[in-house]
Amino acid sequence: MKIILTVIAIVLVSGCDWRPWNTIDSQYAQAKILSDNENFSEAAAVLTPLANDGHVPSQILLGRIYALGNESFAQNFKLAFKWTSKASQSDDLQAITYLGHLYSKGAGVDKDENKAFELFSQASDKGYSPAFMPLARIYLSNRVHKNLAEGMKWSYLALVRGTPPLTDDKVMRIYFSVTQLLETYPSGNSEKVDGLAMAQEWLWLHPEYTVNQGAVEIVSSLTTDFAYKAAVDAIIVENNVIKSHVWSNKQLSLGIIANEVAPLNFHKTFCDSLSGINTAGLTVSLIDTLKLQKSQGSDWVVLHSGTCG
Repeated sequence: MKIILTVIAIVLVSGCDWRPWNTIDSQYAQAKILSDNENFSEAAAVLTPLANDGHVPSQILLGRIYALGNESFAQNFKLAFKWTSKASQSDDLQAITYLGHLYSKGAGVDKDENKAFELFSQASDKGYSPAFMPLARIYLSNRVHKNLAEGMKWSYLALVRGTPPLTDDKVMRIYFSVTQLLETYPSGNSEKVDGLAMAQEWLWLHPEYTVNQGAVEIVSSLTTDFAYKAAVDAIIVENNVIKSHVWSNKQLSLGIIANEVAPLNFHKTFCDSLSGINTAGLTVSLIDTLKLQKSQGSDWVVLHSGTCG
């Protein structure tokens, strides 16, 4: 009896949380259901004591519902920042990423893109995929941190993260996302290809990171196509005779001035200049640029057309 009383006394004096973890987990699970149903007030009532006791998942969720708010629960970014910041001190990657969004938007705290960049980088470097695209956006658009290769790298990794199975809808979203990224900057920019190579190296160094192989194949085929077109574009830019060019899959239209060149011979000369590139199946059409300009784009006169290779 004396031993039991001593143990109880030690627990009370030490101030330890005597509640069993399954009770805390069940309370958190209850709050999660309430939150999912947008019963934010009831969820906050359950979460607040857990968050005050240092339960990190509760701190994160409490921060999220304060950031969201609804008709019956006032949005409060200062409290969102308070709880998310507390959770991030445990090095929780989800909390670190949420905190990055708050700094990026200046929600509950002064806007600080450098701090957001630091937090997104921290989470991304440890493989937390929801941080990849926010980090990519900073690399692609922020004046201080602008780095196209890094932007492409993290965009690629975000697009191929493992979320099987791939639906047709997701395939199309991946396709258009990559296409838009590749078109963000002028064609022929080697940093795009460098970024994709860096992404492949990152995946090799992080075998624990799960990717969706179907997405990888989609992105790889698009980027291979891009690298091919970039190589052709580089040759086009160096050719003073070509006034304009338009791609349509593997069909290329070159705008020239007819009285400056012989279309048939020029077509052959141009195809020969691509000898270092696999041009099999590439169709090249020569368009009369002067007629096209005078007609304001309506008179698309093909002077010559043929397939290289």
